[in-house]
Amino acid sequence: MIDDAIVVVEAIYAKMMTGLDFLPSTAILVNAGLPDAQLAATMAIPVRDHLREIFNALTDAVDVQRHGAGTGFNFSGLRERNANVHQFRKIAGGPLQFLHVYNEALSIILQNGRRSGANMAILSVHHPDILEFISAKVQEVKLTNFNISVAATDEFMRAAILDTEYGLRTPTDNTVVRTMTAKQIFDIMVASAWNYADPGILFWDRIERDNPLPDRPIAATSPCAESMLNEYECGFIGSINLANFAMKNETGGREADYKRLRETIFSAVRFLDNAIDLSEYPLKQAEKVCLDQRKIGLGVMGFAHLLSKLRIPYNSEEGVALAEQLSKFLRAVADEASFELAKEREPFPAWKKSVYAKKGAELPLRNVARLAISPTGSISIIANASSSIEPVFALTHTRKVAGGKELSYVDPVLEEALAEAGILTNELIERIANHGLAACEEIPLEIKRVFVTTHEISPEFHIRMQAAWQAHVDGGVSKTVNLPYDATLLDVENVYLLAYKLGCKGVTVYRDGTKSQQVLELTTLIQGRGHHRYTKPVRDELKAQLSNKQLSEFEKKE
Repeated sequence: MIDDAIVVVEAIYAKMMTGLDFLPSTAILVNAGLPDAQLAATMAIPVRDHLREIFNALTDAVDVQRHGAGTGFNFSGLRERNANVHQFRKIAGGPLQFLHVYNEALSIILQNGRRSGANMAILSVHHPDILEFISAKVQEVKLTNFNISVAATDEFMRAAILDTEYGLRTPTDNTVVRTMTAKQIFDIMVASAWNYADPGILFWDRIERDNPLPDRPIAATSPCAESMLNEYECGFIGSINLANFAMKNETGGREADYKRLRETIFSAVRFLDNAIDLSEYPLKQAEKVCLDQRKIGLGVMGFAHLLSKLRIPYNSEEGVALAEQLSKFLRAVADEASFELAKEREPFPAWKKSVYAKKGAELPLRNVARLAISPTGSISIIANASSSIEPVFALTHTRKVAGGKELSYVDPVLEEALAEAGILTNELIERIANHGLAACEEIPLEIKRVFVTTHEISPEFHIRMQAAWQAHVDGGVSKTVNLPYDATLLDVENVYLLAYKLGCKGVTVYRDGTKSQQVLELTTLIQGRGHHRYTKPVRDELKAQLSNKQLSEFEKKE
C-alpha cells in the first residue's frame, strides 16, 4: 500500500511540474538526484562579534554555497569601525571591512559548480556605521555578489517622518554613541537607491511581529528577502504558475480555476515539506533547525499573465482586489494542507514554542511558516510566465542569458490576445516592438487597456499590489518597484514610505539604466504611455497621522 501511495504522489508531482503548474526553486531543479544534494535555496548564517566566529561564518557560507544555496547575513552585531577590542584601542574594522572580505571570498565560489552565489547583507539603521553601509555600493565594482538592505525600525521610520533625531547604538552594549537626524539618513538612503538601486529597505519590527517563534529572533533574510530566517534556517521554496489557472466559465467569461488551484497548493505544500527531509545539510546546525521548524515558502509566478488572461489591468482596483483574494486563498489552503500533513505525520517539533500554540490554536501545523513570494527569475523563464507578482516588464524585450547571449522575447499572452482578435501578424509584432501598442491603430482599446507594462504602472500601484499579497503571506514578498530613468527622488521616497504605511516587510527600487548590466532591456524607448507620479508626498500624510497621534494603517492591522 505504501508503494502504491508513493507511485500516486510521484505521478501527481510529475504532472504538475511537466504541466508547469508548479516548479520548485532552481536549487531543487539543479541539485535533486545528485550526491549530497542540498535542496534549500538559501540559508541564514549568524555573524557574531568575535574574529574567529566571523571567519567561521564565512567558512560555513563557502560550504553552503558550493552545495548550491545562497546565503543571508546580518552584520548588525559587529562592533563599529575603530571601536575598542578588549585592551586594544580603536582597532575594530567594522562590518564593512568584513563584508568586503566575504564578498571577495564568495566571489570565487560557484554554487555546485554551476553559478555564482547570491548573498544578502543586512545592517541595522541604528548601527554607528550605517552611513558607510548605505554608500557601500556606490561603485558597481564593489560588492557585486551581495544585495544590501537596511533594517529600519519603527523608531527610525517615525523619526524620519517627523524629522526628529534618533540614536546610533554600539552593538557591544546597545548604548547610544551619538544621535543623528533620521530624515538625513533616510534621504541618503533614497538618493543611493535612486542612483545605484541599493540599498533596499527592510521594516524589521514588522518582520519580527510576524515571527512565529518569538524566542528565536529573525537572523537574516534570503538574498531577495522573501524568506525570513532564524539562525541556520533554510528556505525551501517553490512557486505555482497562476497563469495556468485562467479558465473560461459557463457564460464564456474568464475566471480563476480555484478548484484546480486548491489541488495544486495541497500537492506543492507536500512537495516542499518532503524536500526538507530529502535534503542534505552541509551544516549540522542547519539540519537541526530545519527539521525542528520545517519552514517552507510556497509562492507564485505568472500573476501578471493571469490578469492579462482575465482581461484585468495590473494597475486597477480590480487587479489589486484579485491579488488580495488570491493571497487569502493561498494562505487558507496552504494552512489546511499543512494541518493535514501534521495529522498524517506530526506537527513541527517546535510547535509548543510557537505563537500558534501560545494562542491556543486547535489546529497543529506541519510547517512553522508556509508562504513566501520569491522572484522566480529562472523558473518563470522555464514556465514562459511573468515573474512572481511583478507586472510584465515589456511586451517585447531582449533578455540577456548565460554566456552573454541575447534573446528576443514577445509576450505570449499578448500573442494569444492578438490571435483571438484575428490581427496577429509578424508585421504587427515588429511595429509593437518599434513603436509600442499605442501606435498600432488596429489593436482594440481593450487590449491596450489590459496589456500595461512595468513603466506604465505608477509607483503607488506597484506598492499597493505588493501590500495586497503581503496581507496574507506569512513570509516575505520579493518585489522590485521598477522606475523609468526619469523617475525622481520623490518617487523613491514615496515608494519607501507607502510600503511602510501599507504593511510591507521591505521593498527594493530599481530606476532603469542605473546599472550597466541588467537582465531585461527594452528593445525600444517608445514602450510606455507615460509615467504617472504621485500628486503629493506620502510623507505629509504620515506626518499628519503621527503628529495627531493616529496609528498608521499597518499598525492598525496588528
